Amino acid sequence: MTAQRKTRVLGECLVIAATLAMWWPATASAVHLTGRIISVGFPSTDPHGRDHGLCHYKLGRWTPVRVDLTNTDGDLFSGWLEVRQPDRDGDLVVARQQISIRDSRHYFLYVPAARNVRDVPFNVRVVSTEGSLIPLFTASNERIVELTPEDQIIPVDARTLVILDISAGGLNHLRDLTKETTSDRDLIVARCAPSELPDLVAGLEMVDVIVWDAADPSASEMDLGQREALIEWVRRGGRLVLGVSTNWDIVSRSAFGEMLPARLSEPTTTTSPKALSPHACDLLFGSEEPATSTLLSPLKLCSIKRENLLPDAESVIPFETPELSNEENILAASRPYGRGRVVLVAAEIQELLKAGSYTEALLRQIVRVKPPPKANPQSNMQTRFGGTTPTRDLDLHETVEKATNFSIAASLYFLFAFMFVVAYIIAATFGSWTWLKKKGLARVSWPAFAALSVAASATSLLAVRFVRGIGNSVECFTVVDGKAGSPDVGAICYLGMKTATYSNVDLSLPSNWLDIENSPPLRAALRPRWYEQRYAVSEATYAASTEYKAAPVAGQLHDVLFRATEKQFEGRWEGTMAGRLNAALYRKSWTELGDQSWIENKLGADLDTCYLFVAARGFSENRSRHNGIHCYPFKALPDGKRITVASILAALPRQRSDAGRAPTRGDAGIASEGSAGAASGTQIERLFSTRCEEWARSFGYGSSSASYYPNYGQSSEGKIDVRGDKFTNAMLLLTFFDEIDQADAGYHRLDRSQGRVLDRSSDLTLDTALFVGFANDPGPARLCWRRSGSNGKWKPIDPDQSRTMYRFTIPIRGTRGQ
Repeated sequence: MTAQRKTRVLGECLVIAATLAMWWPATASAVHLTGRIISVGFPSTDPHGRDHGLCHYKLGRWTPVRVDLTNTDGDLFSGWLEVRQPDRDGDLVVARQQISIRDSRHYFLYVPAARNVRDVPFNVRVVSTEGSLIPLFTASNERIVELTPEDQIIPVDARTLVILDISAGGLNHLRDLTKETTSDRDLIVARCAPSELPDLVAGLEMVDVIVWDAADPSASEMDLGQREALIEWVRRGGRLVLGVSTNWDIVSRSAFGEMLPARLSEPTTTTSPKALSPHACDLLFGSEEPATSTLLSPLKLCSIKRENLLPDAESVIPFETPELSNEENILAASRPYGRGRVVLVAAEIQELLKAGSYTEALLRQIVRVKPPPKANPQSNMQTRFGGTTPTRDLDLHETVEKATNFSIAASLYFLFAFMFVVAYIIAATFGSWTWLKKKGLARVSWPAFAALSVAASATSLLAVRFVRGIGNSVECFTVVDGKAGSPDVGAICYLGMKTATYSNVDLSLPSNWLDIENSPPLRAALRPRWYEQRYAVSEATYAASTEYKAAPVAGQLHDVLFRATEKQFEGRWEGTMAGRLNAALYRKSWTELGDQSWIENKLGADLDTCYLFVAARGFSENRSRHNGIHCYPFKALPDGKRITVASILAALPRQRSDAGRAPTRGDAGIASEGSAGAASGTQIERLFSTRCEEWARSFGYGSSSASYYPNYGQSSEGKIDVRGDKFTNAMLLLTFFDEIDQADAGYHRLDRSQGRVLDRSSDLTLDTALFVGFANDPGPARLCWRRSGSNGKWKPIDPDQSRTMYRFTIPIRGTRGQ
């Protein structure tokens, strides 16, 4: 080739390269990305209500990480955002978000948060599609490897009530609830605009209550993904509070309109307290201070009466009682939506609080928290909140932890290893030498020892395989929540899984495990379980950690390494069951259920340890109702069978009353609140407070003796039988934990940590009963698996041990003249 031709070919190559460089996306070496982490969790206030650049996240929950990226080159860059957090074993959970950026964009990452036991902060990296790390730059053009949070990141435990305020301008009065003398629990108030909400429901898992005052879906910049995430969050158990007045028509016509508990009309302006109920005036002005002749400021108020409420809605202000008039002005009402509730306030909350002189009580009633319990004179322990809320030492939720582990198998590993070592030493050193010497074969002792070692190794492998089992093993406990007559349910799944050998697998919790490939997304979520570190015990982690990926949008975990040991997971599931629970309840009067009220089991599983709970009134922020809840216990409800209230009452123990007479059928009705002291023996047995004491007694607690055992919570009990009474009692206490009288000396040291999500006290209203039953079946959800990297078909795993707690709400007919 001549020099001239070489020059021409080189020039053509340069032209082609220049053309490709113009149109090809920016490479890893050329891209210039600047960015910052906007928030981890949600921006919030400190316990004193002050803003100091704080962000809070909740331990063990999906945490949103909001990132701002800018591509200053202007060329299209495609790659991945990554953030890491350790799980309980020390392995790193990697959350990834695919990005394609030419200018500036905001992105969300969602990762299960830990306590950073290995000093793994919420740092964000950018990697190319080939997997190489992309350098980043700060606003001052400083080259960095990863983005670090600018704000102070503070973890809060699962007990803390997180209120997210998305009101325009913020509802500053909510900060009053963070004062130590205002609420009965740890509480923080976070703040963000509707346009800053996460676009996946996983990003809202750490939030318990969302307050949207002067809600205006049309004016906000909330996109479709954010709106769907908010609605799905309510369906999964969230509490959404909407303050509505002049924007009533916009809210009614929006996607939130079908969730409202009442039909709204145009508001009117009033300055008279007579437009409010006596209960509302007590909340606004204090029960000891009479309401003034006029409100402190004009109030735009939507008129809501009983006739405007939907059939499944209840009044919140005033709270529901049998004496509540149909003509009473209702200031706030709530309605169930899935596992959650929507609370409608018929005025803008900001204006409402300005019209009164007292704020905390009304906010507590809307948010559903209580004031701190009064100091108990029988307790001299060190306490929080100024000596009113005691330190707790028994975590009921640990029963779930101990019910889904494989500690028995771990004990067998150790026992077999110890016995094998002892047997091998005896056989190799004494037995084999004695036998060889007796046979005159001492000269072949070394070959004999070698053969014995091979045989012993094979035996040990077979024995370990026998102990560990063949294939994958799963233990699960599932809590299923639904409505009577409907097959649509939601579930919380606690899963423990182990493998027989080292293996990398992908895991999924599909909404329809019978047709996994076509299961709809966003109906399930799966994450590693995190447990609270108690008593300053260090967490055991693997020396060599690995990474696996979390995909919250699909409810999947990828590349999870099992080291022939166990990992525990927690999942949220929604779908349709094959069966259902049917029921019809009605009241003969306000104090008695009709004898012919019935419950029918069509779930496809036999139920045991069943309860039907009925409330005599609604929730009030300053009055406990633990003596206003009554239960109908019965031992079993086989599949396909129906039971009536009359048969339940007939099976109750026929105890004699304090007066010495045999109780009558009238005594078996619902006792009026506060009448426990004069109630018959049968009535007392049916009071929630009596049953609660019975359940707590299995943990060494009880109100009658006011006794407790300080070290009981530190029990070395490694495994709890999910089918035993202790586990059942713990789950019943967790279901109604908010109704337990925390001021009682017999209960004030009980704790629930991450079990707060299991509380269903809000489902129990004057018009709605709650049925609870247990079954030895795996429930409607299944954990599925496949080999990592195979892209093969998902395979469901039948649990080796399972237990399901079914909880169904049942409307009570005849409550409002139905």
